[in-house]
Amino acid sequence: MQSSTRRRVLAASVAGTVGLAGCLSETGDDETTDDSASNTDETEAEAPSVDWESVPEFRRWLTDEPQRAESNRRFDYVDTVTSMFISPAIGFVEEFDDDITGSLVHDGHEIHLGDFDRDAVVDAAASFSGEAGGPTDGIEYERTETYEGYTLFTDGLAVGEDAILWNLRDETATAAIDTRLDRDIRLEAAEPLFTAVFDRLPDGIEVVGQYGPPAGGDVSADEILLWGGTRESLESTDMTWIFVAEDEASVTDELLAELETVAVDPELEVDGQFVRIDGSMGLG
Repeated sequence: MQSSTRRRVLAASVAGTVGLAGCLSETGDDETTDDSASNTDETEAEAPSVDWESVPEFRRWLTDEPQRAESNRRFDYVDTVTSMFISPAIGFVEEFDDDITGSLVHDGHEIHLGDFDRDAVVDAAASFSGEAGGPTDGIEYERTETYEGYTLFTDGLAVGEDAILWNLRDETATAAIDTRLDRDIRLEAAEPLFTAVFDRLPDGIEVVGQYGPPAGGDVSADEILLWGGTRESLESTDMTWIFVAEDEASVTDELLAELETVAVDPELEVDGQFVRIDGSMGLG
């Protein structure tokens, strides 16, 4: 199996959409130091509760278990079907695009949510073969075992009735499945500030976020613990960001001036340690 080829294939397939959503990242996989232990006692005491039965499905898959070195737990979710979120390395998934309700790229995972005929997807995966001479040349998947209702294949591919999961690492997908089943630590359980961000963001077809400031642009403030953002549509450059500073005292004029650079004609709203920015990414 050509793992280096698979990494290039995934990067090429999602760079356009993920890079636009992140505004400041080329691939959506900005690497920062691990800030998952950033909670203060005060934050934990005021942590918002999560009704896991009613939240959007993708939030149940978000894990705080690092999947890569220096992971920032980056996530990019689209609440629709788009080929830009389907890697050619698992091109057979496009045969089932009518069954997909949303796609998530998260810290090295590609997860397609929906209502699937598991047997049909398993057959398609088992018969998939990369295009000879192309970037997927030599890619094939071998069925290995069944785990908690998911059929596992080599190279971290898993197929269930509710999701098709591909792990960018050459390992099994069991850790991600355990997160979905609430056996492994979820992102919001480890850092309730992400829940506070979700609560403050408007509804959107695309949702992004991560620990630390966005990399690759003008915002590099160490005072930013994490952030999230939404867009109403994939065609729009209008976006809402919620940045979370270390504390209210960290939200200085200098920090606000730096955060304003993420948008064209930004509108700012400050609520304690939370800074909301509405504006255009200016990439259209």
